[in-house]
Amino acid sequence: MIIKRVVGLEITDNFIRGVELLGTDKSHKITAIGIVELPEGAVTEGVITNMEMVGENLVKLWNNAGFKTKEAFYGVDNKYVLVRFADIKAPLDKHFKEAVNAQVQNFLPVDQKTIEMDFVPLNSEINESGDSVTKTLIVAAGKKMISDSCELFKKCGIRLEDIESNNIVISRLIPEDTDESKGILLINFKKHMMNLLIAKDGKPILARNIIIDTNKALDDSEFVDKYLESIGKDIVSSLAYYNSATEEYIERVFVTGYGVWNEEMIAFIKETSKTNVIAINPFKNAKNKGEHPNVTRPFEFAISYSLALRGLESEK
Repeated sequence: MIIKRVVGLEITDNFIRGVELLGTDKSHKITAIGIVELPEGAVTEGVITNMEMVGENLVKLWNNAGFKTKEAFYGVDNKYVLVRFADIKAPLDKHFKEAVNAQVQNFLPVDQKTIEMDFVPLNSEINESGDSVTKTLIVAAGKKMISDSCELFKKCGIRLEDIESNNIVISRLIPEDTDESKGILLINFKKHMMNLLIAKDGKPILARNIIIDTNKALDDSEFVDKYLESIGKDIVSSLAYYNSATEEYIERVFVTGYGVWNEEMIAFIKETSKTNVIAINPFKNAKNKGEHPNVTRPFEFAISYSLALRGLESEK
């Protein structure tokens, strides 16, 4: 088992957050953690719009946090990232990749030539017509966004090892003692978005990046009301989707990210979803063998921690 040192990075409209891990995905310690605030307009709805500003602050983050490695894994969830489930008419064999490339355009709202794509085969079955069909998770990202990101990190002297979709990477936060034979809902909240994943038997059933609608809020009080109203609707609709697709009910919702430190928010989610709601502190788990960082809101480092975990895995 190879011991590595990597940094997981999340860039939002307001902040860059980074977590450096040393070890393996099974046993590691947090060696550094950092956050820098971004100027207004540097990132808009998750899209880097001012490369110079973001680059300056990436360098600042490295210097302030004291990261000892230049190897980074970066997470995205903007409008140039698509997550789709596709029924690929092919068995899961050595020719499956060719079948995905030949059929994936049918499941995408954009030209296949404009994206970089990855996929994860899930379940295979024989359909009513007697064809072998493999349910497949498709993750696609705009080529220009990928190219621009790679160029930005290169100019900052950072080795960008991989770019992940945030609503997939959060699956690494599911506690090890969780019974995954039953459906679970995992949500990472941001101020204007939530990354949502429903999984069962260790496989994704639903993966969405959902904009939180607070546009009509006039003050802080109205913002909170609009925020809760928006997340409530999407949580309920996601639970209903799972119920209609499986005829089962989700009993546990794991939450992390923005606002999770607020007990009133947890109580609201519990009442709205009629489930057992569990807040995940990403730093408190059996795999972390070191000390827990002394940060005010550890929940907000969930994505960057998950990305660093991704970097510690043996297979990239």
